[in-house]
Amino acid sequence: MTRDMFLPIWNSTACVPRPEVISGMLTDSDLALSLPAVIGGSAKPPYNDPRTFFAATYMTQNMKHILEFLFGRLSGARPDANPIIVLDVGFGGGKTHTLVALFYAAKYGTDSAISPNLSGIPIPQDMRVVTVSGDEYGGQGIMRHDTPISTLWGDIFWQLGVYERFRQLDLERIVPSLDEVRSAIGEAPTLVLLDELPTYLNLVGSSDKLLIEKTVQFVQRLVNVIAEKDRAALVIAIAGDAYFRDAENLRERIAKAMGSSDEAEMVIAEAKQGMDDARAFIRRKEYVISPIEETDAVHILKKRLFSSISLDAAKVTAASYHELYQGIAEPDYLKNADYANKIEESYPFHPYLTKLLYERVATIDRFNNTRGALRLLTRTVRRIWSEKEEDAYLIHPFHIELADSGIRDDLTYGVGEEKLRNAIEADVAQEGGGSVAQILDREVSDKWKAPLHRRTCNTIYLSSLATGREEDKGINADLLAAVLAVPGHPDYLLRVRDQVFPTFKNEFHYIDRKGTRYVFVRELSPLRVIDQEARNVTDQEATKEIRTGLEDLFSIGPDWIHVEIFPQDPSRLQDDKVIKLAILNPNLHHLLHENDLPPESVIKFLTYRDAQSMKFRQFKNDTFLLVAEDSGYAAMMNTAKKLISAKRIRKNPKSFGIPQDRKQDVEERFSELEKSIYDDIRGAFCKFIYYNNQGRISVASLNMNGYGGGKNGKDMFAYHLENIFHRIKNDIFDPGYVDNDVMSPGTPYLSMLSLFETFHAKPGVIIPATQALFIDTIKRGVEEKKWILKRGNNVYTDRDIGELGASNLAVDKGTEVWRWNEAKERGLLDKPTEVQTPIRIDDNKGKNVPIIQKVLQEGPVPFTYAFQESPADNLARDLETYLRSKSAKVDQVIIRTSGDSSSLNAINNVITALSAEQACDISLEVEARRYTDPKVNIEFSSNKADLGSPFIKILIDATQRMTNSESFEAAVTLRWQEFPLETLTEKVRSLGRLAQESLFSMEISGVGSHR
Repeated sequence: MTRDMFLPIWNSTACVPRPEVISGMLTDSDLALSLPAVIGGSAKPPYNDPRTFFAATYMTQNMKHILEFLFGRLSGARPDANPIIVLDVGFGGGKTHTLVALFYAAKYGTDSAISPNLSGIPIPQDMRVVTVSGDEYGGQGIMRHDTPISTLWGDIFWQLGVYERFRQLDLERIVPSLDEVRSAIGEAPTLVLLDELPTYLNLVGSSDKLLIEKTVQFVQRLVNVIAEKDRAALVIAIAGDAYFRDAENLRERIAKAMGSSDEAEMVIAEAKQGMDDARAFIRRKEYVISPIEETDAVHILKKRLFSSISLDAAKVTAASYHELYQGIAEPDYLKNADYANKIEESYPFHPYLTKLLYERVATIDRFNNTRGALRLLTRTVRRIWSEKEEDAYLIHPFHIELADSGIRDDLTYGVGEEKLRNAIEADVAQEGGGSVAQILDREVSDKWKAPLHRRTCNTIYLSSLATGREEDKGINADLLAAVLAVPGHPDYLLRVRDQVFPTFKNEFHYIDRKGTRYVFVRELSPLRVIDQEARNVTDQEATKEIRTGLEDLFSIGPDWIHVEIFPQDPSRLQDDKVIKLAILNPNLHHLLHENDLPPESVIKFLTYRDAQSMKFRQFKNDTFLLVAEDSGYAAMMNTAKKLISAKRIRKNPKSFGIPQDRKQDVEERFSELEKSIYDDIRGAFCKFIYYNNQGRISVASLNMNGYGGGKNGKDMFAYHLENIFHRIKNDIFDPGYVDNDVMSPGTPYLSMLSLFETFHAKPGVIIPATQALFIDTIKRGVEEKKWILKRGNNVYTDRDIGELGASNLAVDKGTEVWRWNEAKERGLLDKPTEVQTPIRIDDNKGKNVPIIQKVLQEGPVPFTYAFQESPADNLARDLETYLRSKSAKVDQVIIRTSGDSSSLNAINNVITALSAEQACDISLEVEARRYTDPKVNIEFSSNKADLGSPFIKILIDATQRMTNSESFEAAVTLRWQEFPLETLTEKVRSLGRLAQESLFSMEISGVGSHR
């Protein structure tokens, strides 16, 4: 045995599945062994022949005990053995297999081809076998070789060959006496197999209620007689959940026949009482045994699914997993040598898989224990052998692949969990690969090689399928990571813990973490409710939230920085000699693509000071733009929408279907989103556009060293201005720099105001952070004999500048800064000086803080909702989102635009399209002005009746052609009782086709509900 035997299970040297497993010929009907089918000769292979049956059957220790006890009693070898055996198990618990084994052993046990399978079990030569299965009967009984039999005792008597002697008892449904039962049983070795008794009681009770009580009396007498006989035995098989299944079937039949469920309930109650009475009597004499224990399960599965399994491969694989688990922190029991032995024993199944199937999934009534496990694993083995994944060294829980539609059906519809089908398709697997796990796996497929997201989900789902206490469902995070690990792939464990687990919180809808456990839940978690509600948040609402975040980030810091957030156009950004930062609105197309040059819509904020791009900006050197990059824009908008959603939900979680005990989850998520929005704003607004030191427009990325989580926006901006861009200096300047780089060569002097303005206007010049630093720089230049100051007839040099004092220096036109040499040549230094106190001019330190008015509307009708200026496509999308989330009827719409008069063409197109609608009333207001020569002023308003007149058409055409207008505003009002919403959104969207660069605002009014 060498490491060469460490092979994938699909390697033929390791394991060979049975042909019917690989071919898919092993169907549900093949797995569902039926005692009547075996006795009647209609069973399918391998159950139809005692030789193939025993060859395909794993004889559990308890099954051997049952055969030894019963045949020991029947042969006389063990007279002390209990003659009454009750197989009280659930479906798939081995009861039918045991009954068939008893039948074949009794009938053919002395055959030389069969006896090797029954070594040590004495089989009498003259055995009689009676088999009764309650599900064979109808309401009037059963046919045996053209003989109608109406009672349970009639059937037993017929099989014993004494029916004619007791025919009258059967026909008249008279319960046989003890002596009559003794006489019928006789002295020959007799084995009675009684199956599906609850089913029989339910069936006969629907037509003859008295027969229930009579049947119970007969069973009691049969038990007494068998107990008396030295060479007789009775086996009663009772599935623990049979009564409930058959009771439900009976309810449906009687209710359908009689139109009422009362009769059904009465029959069911009597049948149940009859079964309880029978069980109470049998318990006095019975020996209860379960044919299959949990330890038997894996051997049954191996025997039924595989024709050969390599013991060497099992040993090597167990050693490899043992070595793997030594490097795992938790759980400890996986590291024990005992667990390595379990792996070897259960090979090719991982021990945790069989534990899951029998401790968790088997608790579901409809799963059917071993039969359900065989059905599930047949599909799994077939899939593994088809796909041949190189890391399939054991069959793990994750191999129960929910991407397989058959397995998906088995573990949803097949176990009564129909609701989970949609949940699986959302999170784990769906046709077309659109689930969360499938998408995430595709994104990392080249690096990871294995679909770890889906494997993790498969394991969590299987671990969550259990009845009983909620705390028993799911799987511990450490155990989950461990059972996903595979020898030779140490990266799996790290990737699952560090990369897969974190996605469950924000990406998945139905996987929840409860303490240390991951659980697949039936209802959306609070986090997913927040995500869903976020879809009802408009882009404009999200943009407002982002603006609020920016206001908070830039609310404190150096007061010499003036911040303007989301100016609508360049005219809203002041053109004054102050250092200003304009943060542009990404929702107005002011976005940068990675490594691209800034678009014209952004550049115009630096170069122009009006909306029409007609007037150049004077103070462009002190103008800086902060723009969002498209790579971070989507994440920022998404977080903003989720934050708004969380705010709505935390006000009234109950109205969103969130129970009180999960309210804390909403609060925690809200806190996380509050922090995340700032991180996302910082991440998105990461591009500065400004004039660099060479006087050219430059784009620079934000340096995160200056923008940590603890720093406000103004401090970040100041850091970049001084240390990264080198565009300001927060200290006194070297006068030589001012003389050489700021003052133009040959200029003898500049006024203090002109020099100060030059710093702010001349692209590329380094700017003093404050006016006080500028004044101190001038004073230093005078002291170093670079300049003199002149105000009127008064001249100030280095000798008397100290007497003047910095506080008396004025940044105005009246105070002149002369170059020293020019002043000397002109004789200014020879004149007496007189210091006068000039008038000080305020340095304009006020801050322009935009105020956002927030209106919260609640209650039903009426309502008015305003959409801010946006491109038409954005406006239409926000309108659709708003109307989808509100039950609203719109009666009036006002659409406004300004700035570009050519956008009137788009509005006129909407008017033309709606003019034919009689129910729609239309009015238009237009104002356009040009203040410079040739001065033009067009102002008119019109209702629907006049809009088609030649005069109005001329005015509209003239306004559209007035492309150089300096002021333009237009508003169209549409009144239509219950405005067709599809028509409205289509008309709003059509505006963008003719006016792609224009912005539109809109106000809608009507009746509806607002949350």
